[in-house]
Amino acid sequence: MSPGSAHTVWMIHGEPGTLVLLLVAACVACCVFTYRAWARARSLSNTARARVRSAPHGYVELYGRTGFAPDVKDQARSAPLTGRACVWWRYHIYERGGRNGWYTIDHGASENTFLLQDDTGSCVVDPRGAEVTPSARQVWYGSESWPTTPYSTGLGSLGSNYKYVEQRIHETDSVCALGELAATGGLADGGLESEIASLLHDWKADPATLLRRFDRDGDGQLDAQEWEQARAAARAQVLEGRAQTPLVKEMARPRDGRPYLLAARSPEALARRYRWQASACLAGFFVTLILLAHLFAAR
Repeated sequence: MSPGSAHTVWMIHGEPGTLVLLLVAACVACCVFTYRAWARARSLSNTARARVRSAPHGYVELYGRTGFAPDVKDQARSAPLTGRACVWWRYHIYERGGRNGWYTIDHGASENTFLLQDDTGSCVVDPRGAEVTPSARQVWYGSESWPTTPYSTGLGSLGSNYKYVEQRIHETDSVCALGELAATGGLADGGLESEIASLLHDWKADPATLLRRFDRDGDGQLDAQEWEQARAAARAQVLEGRAQTPLVKEMARPRDGRPYLLAARSPEALARRYRWQASACLAGFFVTLILLAHLFAAR
């Protein structure tokens, strides 16, 4: 057996057969990422874009400009590292050291809601659980575990022990959102019958008032017709109260596990990006298969 063949056999049968294990892991990873990217591209392509006002409940695609939600406090409208005003942020702080050069010592992401607006209306976006593609990414270096200045100066990473990475989506950025839309408040809110039943239960707690309002024949009890009149009155009261409550549409992570995407890109550009990712991962899968076949053929 030639030295080259012996080396190949060791890579396949040796302890631990590192190269083969790495290639197999790469094959699996390429399969997973190909499916993931392709599924996202198909979700974007197969989901019709809706306008906020007419968007149906369920899985929808929206495209509009971002804005601050009215209930977000002033101190929550800035990114933590740079202090830049933004509707969403994510950061990582790394320390130099270890075999990989840098390791994470702190990280976080915004959980504050923000608005997505088009020319028909606006909806609230809950970013929790979303795969977010930001509009801005900033990287700089320093000598402290928490940056006291927002930008690096001088030689950059040379001689610096910490690296700071911050990603943001700013106010008025154009954002594509793919997720589950629901409405609360107003006449569209669910649970109408249970709310009517609760109101009738409250009325029953004061039988004297209930009889005075609906006992038309004065016999001291409500017959079927009088009870239906009470139910109709309760329904009218509930609907009147709901009509005075503003309708709020909110997008959140789909409960059925479908992709939840928030990206500061157009839907077309985002779908193209995922298709390219799927193609690259598929090419990587075939390359690793060819390398594995070559190793076993050389035994």
